[in-house]
Amino acid sequence: MVARDDRLRNGQVVADRVVSALVTELRTARQDANLSQAALAKRLGWSQTRYSLFERDLEPITVEDVCLAATVLGLKPRFDLYRVDEGLRDRGSEALIERFCALLSPRWSIKREAPFPELGDLRSWDVLIRLGSLFRAGIEAETRLRELEELVRRVRQRELHGRVDAIVLVLSRSGHNRAQLDELRTALGPDYATLPSNLVAALKAGRPLPGSGVMLL
Repeated sequence: MVARDDRLRNGQVVADRVVSALVTELRTARQDANLSQAALAKRLGWSQTRYSLFERDLEPITVEDVCLAATVLGLKPRFDLYRVDEGLRDRGSEALIERFCALLSPRWSIKREAPFPELGDLRSWDVLIRLGSLFRAGIEAETRLRELEELVRRVRQRELHGRVDAIVLVLSRSGHNRAQLDELRTALGPDYATLPSNLVAALKAGRPLPGSGVMLL
């Protein structure tokens, strides 16, 4: 529940920032065009009062409102979405994470959906495990491999910004995933060549992992 509530709060913060930035940009564009609120409202087919509320962000603002105002002002709206984590998970994903956590020695400190260390970075690890301040490993769980290129790109970003000593990709033990395992390891490179048996032994013993790797569970 806490993790879900954190996501909702983060989503609201992002929404507020995006709307505020868009409204500010539209206001500046209107002023640069020497248009009054009344003149622009008339072009939009709105009342001046409605546009005033819109520009002051005093009533709910829709994507359609932004697109209409932007287009009239000669601006081209563009909205991008990019993945920072897996978001809401299904039961299969939750079960996979539970299986992984069941392997761990009590020596490990475990945090689910652990945020990245940089303030404002909304990404998180599926699981972050620590041995005091000596060793940190980021765990990513995948029930079904799909776009390998996208997964590898995401792992590279996590290497740069996640600030961990090792990364482990935990995959559900399925025929589909097993068939793509060699291709995934090749794409990830030699840094992810640690044998799964060695990873499991370290996880169970509560000692630092010998390296990053991929394991079926």
